[in-house]
Amino acid sequence: MTRELKAAATSVRAKFLDISDAFAGHELCNKVSG
Repeated sequence: MTRELKAAATSVRAKFLDISDAFAGHELCNKVSG
């Protein structure tokens, strides 16, 4: 899905910011507690 969103943004000369890993390890339901 990220690839398609990036392609769509590029096609209209918009910037695409991929934040898919921005919250890695910080999810509310993460099994790893710290």
